[in-house]
Amino acid sequence: MQTSEKNNSYQTTLLIILLILFLNTFSHLGGINNVRMLDHHHHLLSEHASDKTRNLLLGVLMGAGGFIHFFLTPILVSLSDRFGRKPLLLFSLSSILISSIFSIIGLIYHSYAIVLFGSVLSFSGIIKCLSETVAVDISSGRLRKLYLGFTAVARMVAGPLAVILGAYLASSKNVSWFTLRTPYYFSLILIGINILVTLFLFKEPKHSYNQKTVKPSINIFRIWFDMFKENPKVIKPLIAFSIFEFCYALFCHDIAFFLHGFLHTSISSMAHYFAFNSALNGFTLLVFLPIWLKKIPEKYQLTIPIILMSVSFVLISIFYMPLGRWLLIIPAAVFATIAYTQLLASVPSSVTEDKHGAAMGVVHSMTVLVWSTSAFIAVPLNELSPHLPLFVTCAIGLLSYIVVRKNKKETDDRSVSVAT
Repeated sequence: MQTSEKNNSYQTTLLIILLILFLNTFSHLGGINNVRMLDHHHHLLSEHASDKTRNLLLGVLMGAGGFIHFFLTPILVSLSDRFGRKPLLLFSLSSILISSIFSIIGLIYHSYAIVLFGSVLSFSGIIKCLSETVAVDISSGRLRKLYLGFTAVARMVAGPLAVILGAYLASSKNVSWFTLRTPYYFSLILIGINILVTLFLFKEPKHSYNQKTVKPSINIFRIWFDMFKENPKVIKPLIAFSIFEFCYALFCHDIAFFLHGFLHTSISSMAHYFAFNSALNGFTLLVFLPIWLKKIPEKYQLTIPIILMSVSFVLISIFYMPLGRWLLIIPAAVFATIAYTQLLASVPSSVTEDKHGAAMGVVHSMTVLVWSTSAFIAVPLNELSPHLPLFVTCAIGLLSYIVVRKNKKETDDRSVSVAT
């Protein structure tokens, strides 16, 4: 009876954290309009500013938040190991609320500096990280992989809805009084609702460790050092995840160049291609992943998807005519999703419970780092050859497979030595 009540409590916690994550992602109604903010007629910059300057400042506006997240996320999420997930959720949501207010003020007064300050204040990525940490707290083994998959589904459903609604609310062609500020007004409502949901519905998961014994740190390097020192087993799973994430990020950056620059695919067709990829991700997480984890022997659950994904990337480069690339994106998307979920789950599963937050924070930092780095690498690789990056992604994917295999062998050897 007690176990049943505990499971019901965990399921309720999961539903609430998924709702919080969905509302947080959906509330990003203004993000799609960043590219329009620096147009001449919005007057955020001097009329004499060149297009080159505008593009540079647009890059700063869009990239500043990610740069800040790289350093702050591990610190704030690791603090939740000591002070609880709920206080940090409320803090992060409050920062997003304040960020939206500054964005509105900046647009009213035509100030790029205020808009930039507002974007830096938004700790929205921390909500994603904390949500995944809660999913880790209330699960283990196969359930942990499924729960982390559900968090990805919540973001994947909310993200496109935010883009569609944000674009609609910012266009005066739809309603005469709509402006670039309108999406932010609606965001304030959604963020307010999310704060109330967190405050009154979210219940802190019970931890088996004494939170008062956790020593928080505001030094990112100290967080990394302590985690690796106390949990050396996490190093190889983190390396495998980072290599895999770099592989997939490079593919995502490159496929846009490959389709548009090499194959001269229209923007509309590219949008359909990426939408199909997202639909496959969602289908995999909701339908195929549970079946895969249940039916496939554990020793093959991760290695097979990495190999099939890597091979699919190369085949897309070879059989790039419409039918080929549309068929080959199916195994690429499906097996990338299966591998990603398991690699993500392997990192917190390799640390003690009092380091769950720190581990997920480090994962988030590595994700920001590899996606930023891969974007810089994709361009010169494409200039050498449009086919080269897809072959490189295959090689990097197989490298992550080697790390996974080596880690699995060492884990099995340790288990055998303990048993004997």
